[in-house]
Amino acid sequence: MHGRRKPTQNRQGVNIKIKIKMTSQFAASKLQFADSKLQFADSKLQFADSKLQFADSKLLFADSKLLFADSI
Repeated sequence: MHGRRKPTQNRQGVNIKIKIKMTSQFAASKLQFADSKLQFADSKLQFADSKLQFADSKLLFADSKLLFADSI
């Protein structure tokens, strides 16, 4: 003879409140991980942008040197 289940327990006897709390904690962890990945991607884009700006500066400097050489 089985005793009556408590309303907060499922068929396996696992406390549903704990399961919901763990699920929400897992979802929060996944969101934090996704946010970290986005921040890392943003950092990579900023670094790539800096490299492009540096390359652009080098091209402008080379262009200035050519203009100076042409003026001599």
